[in-house]
Amino acid sequence: MSKQVKSIAEYVGCYEKYYTTITLRIIDSIVSLLILLATLGLLWMIPFPPIFGKYSCYFNWASVMIGIAIYYYYKLSPTISYVMLLIIFGFSWIIIGLEKIAKQGGFPIWGICSFVLIICFIWKINNTLRNGKRLIDMGKFTLMGLTWLLQTIFKKLKF
Repeated sequence: MSKQVKSIAEYVGCYEKYYTTITLRIIDSIVSLLILLATLGLLWMIPFPPIFGKYSCYFNWASVMIGIAIYYYYKLSPTISYVMLLIIFGFSWIIIGLEKIAKQGGFPIWGICSFVLIICFIWKINNTLRNGKRLIDMGKFTLMGLTWLLQTIFKKLKF
């Protein structure tokens, strides 16, 4: 039995009911972007098994997450999936830059990403509890924050 994917309008509608003010939506969207960046950074650091032989150096666990995320967003909206792919490419560039800095004696990527992730989750948990919402809903609205942000930008641009 195939599970029907909700339309993007349904996701945006749920998100707007959950976050009642525009300020909360914008802050949550930014926090959701930071969570995506930090998660990618942490997954980037986990070694990938050498199942692809000499090409294994081009893969990491972030590659798996990127594939799953792009598929998820493609099912919602192809246009949003293309923009998310560009955002993820930008995040990959940032992570590679942080990796180069770490190799030159800078902060380790896992430390930076863990710090960002902890701060973002503290904000999300605090905001969820302060607004009388359930913590279980917090996870599903993390991905919706990005969807809402991109959908809002597309509406403003009449795209």
